[in-house]
Amino acid sequence: MAKANAAVNAGVHNSNGIEFQKHCAIHIILSRYSFFDGKRYFVSIEHHDDVIFGFFSNQNEIDEIEVYQAKKSSNPWTNSSTCTIIGKLTQTGLNLIADQHPKSASYTHSLAFLTNDSITLTCGNRSKHKTTTTVTIDAVNDHVTYPSIASAIQDNVKKNLAKAGIVNMSQLAELQNLSLRYIDFPKRNQEQKDYLIGLVYRLFNNTVKDPKAALDTILELFRDVENFFNKGNIVNLLDVAKRVTSEQIENAIFVITTKSKAYDLWRKKEDEICDTLHIALLDRQKFGLQFQNSIDLFKDYKQAEHKKILKYATDNKQQWLSHSNELACISDMFNSFKQKYSTTLSDLDLKAAICAAYVEIKG
Repeated sequence: MAKANAAVNAGVHNSNGIEFQKHCAIHIILSRYSFFDGKRYFVSIEHHDDVIFGFFSNQNEIDEIEVYQAKKSSNPWTNSSTCTIIGKLTQTGLNLIADQHPKSASYTHSLAFLTNDSITLTCGNRSKHKTTTTVTIDAVNDHVTYPSIASAIQDNVKKNLAKAGIVNMSQLAELQNLSLRYIDFPKRNQEQKDYLIGLVYRLFNNTVKDPKAALDTILELFRDVENFFNKGNIVNLLDVAKRVTSEQIENAIFVITTKSKAYDLWRKKEDEICDTLHIALLDRQKFGLQFQNSIDLFKDYKQAEHKKILKYATDNKQQWLSHSNELACISDMFNSFKQKYSTTLSDLDLKAAICAAYVEIKG
């Protein structure tokens, strides 16, 4: 049975720490987007550790977990402070093994200390004229695995862990899963967000019209997770309330990129669209808003009418996309839907939804 541990909820009171953890999670997703794209996974904040990614097998078992103890710092990390983090990470490794979530036969996990300042581990003492062995993790050398570190430094790490009472062989074996990583992040939260906005822009380029709004949409996914306490101070990977899923992230990115396409179509052809669909001058602003809002409504399971419209457009995709004129296609979609289906939407809202459905199936 899992044991209660009040520390697992401590981070929810530390707003600066939580912000850094969220920013690190998003940085990991964006900077490794091709790796994450198409995979089924979840990300949790303050659950077993600061940030964890769980990847599923085809049998819905956890196949792999990546753990990140993400710490913002204004000062370089040294032997003592780093070994404190390492000790916590090795315990996390044991906790993951004990967690009751079904795991695949090939299950593995990795443990990473991630920080935005340098880490320097040494062995030896210059003042006593002994040889000093040093490894530094920084912007130049940003990812070092524990097994690759010089054996003298490994021994020194184990001595520091022993001083802290960590001598259990199973826990020490988790050092083989450990890595130390530098993340090129500014110190202040707003500057970190600015950095992430740049990542969004570089990754999605012209498919995202407003990178800041796009980042805010992704950050919003973590709001409920960060405020949700581990029940009874017990960490359980089966607790879905602590997850942001790959489906949620993919849907958010889909909405972000599709809204940009809708905006581009509206900006370039506003007058032509309104003329073709007979939108009165006084209704054009409302129509434009409904057109872009429909992208969100397609992803809301409660919006049955919008779901019906999107399904109709998708089922007839080949027919619609055989048109040589976009506006004729949209008009045909509207008239055909009206002939075959009844709807609770007004004609204005239906036309807006049809326009949005066209953008989605075309994309």
